[in-house]
Amino acid sequence: MDKLSTKKHHLIWELATFSKRNIARAITKAQLITGTYIFQSKSAKFNSEPETCLLCASICEDIVHFICDCPALGVTRNKFLQLWCNQFKLIFSENNLCQLLQDKVVLTQAVLDISKCISSGLLPTITRQKHIKIEQSSLILCHALHRDRTTQLQQSGLMSGLQHRRSRMVKTTDVVGA
Repeated sequence: MDKLSTKKHHLIWELATFSKRNIARAITKAQLITGTYIFQSKSAKFNSEPETCLLCASICEDIVHFICDCPALGVTRNKFLQLWCNQFKLIFSENNLCQLLQDKVVLTQAVLDISKCISSGLLPTITRQKHIKIEQSSLILCHALHRDRTTQLQQSGLMSGLQHRRSRMVKTTDVVGA
């Protein structure tokens, strides 16, 4: 397990300034990174619900399914993952992107925390400014997926009371867009 520094905060909190939207994005991303975002795979461990994704009903809903696979989130994913990939190609290279896209677990890790891919040697070291750019596009992608998922669950009546209260904590009602 990686040691967490108590003296250094994650870059997402530096970017969570100036607007409710940025704070909401940071909260969503923090939940995804720390494993506190409630997917069906986690919910099923504590009650008798199935692990199957409530949106697509095809396979176990976990973080990789959420970021890479769920067809119900496809439109949002295509739009915002394309923006992330474009930013990634500007910072790294087309070859590095092709490597990431071959492995959904590695792609998920890169979206969640690019610094882990850099520290493991999978990607080259980048400047702080470039790290900020890729992190900003990652925050937008993760929050857009969260908002789409939450909206679809609410519209279908599948969101439990607890999940609804938690999603409202990270939802900005006065801001339009992701």
